[in-house]
Amino acid sequence: MSPQSTASQLWQIFNRVYLGQISAIDVDHGTVEVVILDNIGAKRETLELPWPGMSMNGQRSSWMRYMPQLRKPRNADDPAGGDWVYVGFGPLNQARILGFAVPEGVYSDFVGVRDKTPNLVPSGDFTTLQQGEWDMRSSGGAYIFGNRDGALLVSAGPRTQMRLDKQNKEVRGESPLWRIGGDGSFFKIGDVKRTLPVAPFKETNVSVADPTALKEYWLHLQNPSLVPTAAIMLVDEQYGAVRDDTGVPRVGTLSGVPVPLRRRSKVWSATSTSAFATSVFSSEVDALGNHEVTYGDASTLVDISGGPITSLSTSFQNTTVDSTKSASVNAGVNATMRAGVLATVTSAHTVIEATTPVGGLQLGSDAAAEQAVLGTFFIAELDVLLQLLATVSTTLATFSQLVGTKTGIVPPSPDAAALEALTGALSALTVQIETMSGETALFLSEKVLVE
Repeated sequence: MSPQSTASQLWQIFNRVYLGQISAIDVDHGTVEVVILDNIGAKRETLELPWPGMSMNGQRSSWMRYMPQLRKPRNADDPAGGDWVYVGFGPLNQARILGFAVPEGVYSDFVGVRDKTPNLVPSGDFTTLQQGEWDMRSSGGAYIFGNRDGALLVSAGPRTQMRLDKQNKEVRGESPLWRIGGDGSFFKIGDVKRTLPVAPFKETNVSVADPTALKEYWLHLQNPSLVPTAAIMLVDEQYGAVRDDTGVPRVGTLSGVPVPLRRRSKVWSATSTSAFATSVFSSEVDALGNHEVTYGDASTLVDISGGPITSLSTSFQNTTVDSTKSASVNAGVNATMRAGVLATVTSAHTVIEATTPVGGLQLGSDAAAEQAVLGTFFIAELDVLLQLLATVSTTLATFSQLVGTKTGIVPPSPDAAALEALTGALSALTVQIETMSGETALFLSEKVLVE
């Protein structure tokens, strides 16, 4: 046979496309061993994988890759093997993988297995694609699906997924734990997990009798720092199963016994570091509903404001208001203080003042309003009487000095001014006594009740 005939025969053999099955994979170098099924028998070749796309362009390099896999046999009758590829030979009889192949009937077999024995395949992800739809799935269950309505589904199992919905203009997601963070700040909602100082040094669920009962909302904000102990603390808020960095429950003692907290909020000043973190505001609520609010020494005002028709109503079994300096209650129209049994006002000096002369100050119930006002006038007149008595006492003392005698001193003639002062004081006292007599008679006849 001439060389030309031999070359022609070889060209006839190699100038075509063959089906091959991957039998070994080198993930470090991106090569595979392929068993090529041609018309002269099986032939093994080590070939480079055909990436869908790869561009080497420095930091702007880009690529799309897929790493094939070998299928492990489920039983002795199930043959082992890997993905299928198309292999072609060029003029120099050099083999090259042209692309991945799906052997005839594999798709329909997959659908049949999905419908008959769904536990053998990821039946939840392998859905029927409509025209224009696409999906991708990894061997571990990471799945991406784009439907014809513009919705994108990204999932990592049935309990961890996110959906971007174009039609409804919304993003939905579900997962046992959501975590967003960076530079020391983070937001978490879901399972209570902590990084414990033991291997494998990763976040794990806090161990309790019922892990599903541990859910938390945790927002932590701090300014970043290269030194963790020098980070500027800003805000830390926890809701739900409130636990510290090691997973130990945070408790409150407002009820006298330790009770787990259900909410904890802290705010720091602009100079508070994690090494010396004293909060300027803190709020705690325990599982019994006890609530404690603490303001730092730098706080100067707590303001609760409402609109013109806003009402503020409180109802408690016991209420205590303590002020180290002063306290003021102002009402633009009416102010009412009621006690079902006893009301006590105690101070070194108490002033009750009414700006309206009649009816401005009421001591007692509505039915005794008039008597209470009379009682108020009686008290006012009594105050004037006491002042006049003091004046008369002073005048008498002065007058006795002028007309009295002392050893070795000759008393002068009666002082006209002193006599006139004494006469005036006694006259005023007489008038006040007469007025008080009338007020007292009226006051007692009306049976004034001062409550």
